This record gives sequence, structure tokens and C-alpha cells, in this order.
Amino acid sequence: MLLIADIVSLTETWFTNTESAIRVLCTPNGYNLLDHPRSNGVGGGTGILFKENITVKNLAAGELRSFQYSEWSVVNGSRRLHLIIVYRPPYSDAHPVTTSVFFSEFTNFLESITLSNDPLLITGDFNIHADCTDNLDSIKFLDLLESTGLKQHVRGATHCSGHTLDLIITKQTDNIITSIPRVDHLFSDHNAVLCNLESNAVPLTQKHISFRKLKSVNIEALKEEISSSDLCKNPPSKLIDLVSCYNNTLMTALNHQAPLISKTITTRPAVPWYNDEIKCAKRLRRKAERKWRRTKLPTDFLAFKTAKNHTTFLMNQARQNFYRQFISENSQDQRKVFRATKGLFRHDADLAFPHYNDSNALSNYLGQFFAQKIINIRSELDTASTYEQAVFSDMPSVSLTVTRFIKNFLL
Repeated sequence: MLLIADIVSLTETWFTNTESAIRVLCTPNGYNLLDHPRSNGVGGGTGILFKENITVKNLAAGELRSFQYSEWSVVNGSRRLHLIIVYRPPYSDAHPVTTSVFFSEFTNFLESITLSNDPLLITGDFNIHADCTDNLDSIKFLDLLESTGLKQHVRGATHCSGHTLDLIITKQTDNIITSIPRVDHLFSDHNAVLCNLESNAVPLTQKHISFRKLKSVNIEALKEEISSSDLCKNPPSKLIDLVSCYNNTLMTALNHQAPLISKTITTRPAVPWYNDEIKCAKRLRRKAERKWRRTKLPTDFLAFKTAKNHTTFLMNQARQNFYRQFISENSQDQRKVFRATKGLFRHDADLAFPHYNDSNALSNYLGQFFAQKIINIRSELDTASTYEQAVFSDMPSVSLTVTRFIKNFLL
């Protein structure tokens, strides 16, 4: 059975504040990624991966001596969720913080978050053997949860050592977990933990589009309709009436020959480098995964990992080849290169006009805006002409271009 997650809680993301490009590469199409990196050193960090139709806002994030956390408000339709992602590093020479410090800090932390009005969901890697009933740390941790009205739901080993370290915690009064969380198979030293939440199904994004079938226009009929109109036979003498007649005549003819068609479509993420080879590889990967999940044999697991790695290799290779070719073909067109850069970093922005009720008023506003812009540019040029050229003679030249940046990004 193919499982497509709506929300993924992440720990040990290992991101830094400067790795915007890496974040984009780690974000599947149709999803958004938000995270809180570790402020110093390497490793650690928490994050959330979620479908684009879900609204997620960061409420708080921080690092205490014993653990890192991030708080998120998740809204899906009429359902709300207060999600907290926790990562507690294990005791080590690099992190010599005992569990007693963690219990003290986590107790104070729980006192504040359990007052939330929204359903509460705490997930993360606690590095406590919650499955060991004779372990003092485990007993103390579970007693702490019970005393604050919380419940831990995960059963089974979530780490290669055979212990339950990755937990899902909710309020005892919140019935948001619809089934017992399932520990998925091991791909790193930790297993993924899957669960179903009581929530609205995430709908696919829909948008309304309008278009005309211009290729189907009968050119001769269009010529005949325009030539028999008042625009050609009896044109107005005043300019404003002539412009109005021109617009009305052409719009009427266009509506007759190619009427405006409106429809609602479902938008699905797509990438320009996707090809038939990748499609075939994904199909074989899915087939290998189904076989492995059915048989549970190590040989089938190895075959699945081989197919998965091959698919990932093909997608990375196709993406790199696409952008290399794009840069080679458009290296002299900085506009296209800048547009590609925005696409790589997901800086998409829909074209939006100022709020208006009158199209004529909007046209006048835009005309005045650009006229004033030209006046400002001329004024700045007049001012700049008075400067001495010597001011700029010693300035170093900057040769780093957007094209080179993208090339470095793809290497």
C-alpha cells in the first residue's frame, strides 16, 4: 500500500542558516519545508515537511541545555493542531548533559504547552528507552507524561539498537490518533514512525482558468465581420469614441470566433526535467517496494534499496543536465537566468495588481506610476553626472554572475 504523508516531523536535519539550496533539493514537489537549525555546531535541528495545501506557522523554537524544540501551528480546513518537535541529543563528551537536567527542563516546558487550547501532538527523538520498564529514566519519563495528562503511543523498536526512542505523545483527552502508530522499516539508524490523525483530507489545489481556442479561428469570417462593422463603414470622428468603437468591435468579433472558455483544473506539481526513463524507474521502484513489503525478505529489501537509489540517481542526473543545458543556451540572457534562479529557490510570486474597482482608474494609476519612475531615474542620472569618475576608478570589479552561481550550485 502506497503511503503519502501529509505532514512529516523531522529531527536531526543538520541544516545551517545558509543552506537555502540544500533545503530546496530536500523538498519534494507539492510540499513545503520549514525548519529550525541548530544555532552552533553541527548536527541537530528540527523541521516539518508538509503539503502545500496545509497552513503551517512557526510559533516558537529554541535550544535548552538538554534538548532542542520547535512549535508549529498546523491548520487543515477546520482542523487545528499544535505540533511540537523535540530532539534530545544523547549524553556524550560533546554533549555532557544528564537526563536529570532534561527532566527538569522538560517538566517546565510541559507546564507551558499543555495549556494550549488546540489538540497537542509532541513528536521527536528523545533518546530514552521508553520500551524498558525496568529502566529508571524510562520510568521517570513515563511518570512525568502521566502526571501532566499526556500519553505516549509508539510501540516497538524505532532504532537499530532495538529500543523505542522516537515517540508520539498527545493529551489523554485528545483523541486525534485514530490508530496505533506503526513503525516503518529501517533506512537509517532510526525507523520512520507512521500514524493517522483525525483530520480533514487534504484536497488537491484547484484553480480557475480562462482561454480561447485561437487556432480554430476562421480568418476569412473574422475579416468579413470586421469589415462589415461600424469601425470600417462608419467610424466615429472623435478619438475617444473611435478607441471605444475599436475595442468593442474587435472584442465582439473575437467572442464570436473564439469565445472565452472557463474551466476549473486540478494543479499537480511538475518539473521540466522529468522524463520517461525516470517514470519507468519509479514504476520499478514501486514494484520492488511492494514485493519487499509482502515478503519481508532481506534480498527483496536490498533489491528495493537498489531500485530506490537508481531512481534518485536518475532524477539528480536529469535535473543537473537540464540546468546545465539551460545555462549554456541562455548564458547571454540574464533575465531567463534570474528567472531560473527564482525557480530553484522557490521564489514564485503570482502577478497581482493593486486593488481596484475601475479598470480605467487602474490604467491611469499604472501610467502615473511609470511616468513618475522615469522622472525619478532622470533626476538620479542628472545628480550622478556631477560626480567625479575618480570616485569609481579604484572600486574592484565584481565578476560573479548569476550564471556562475547556478553552475556552482549544481556541482
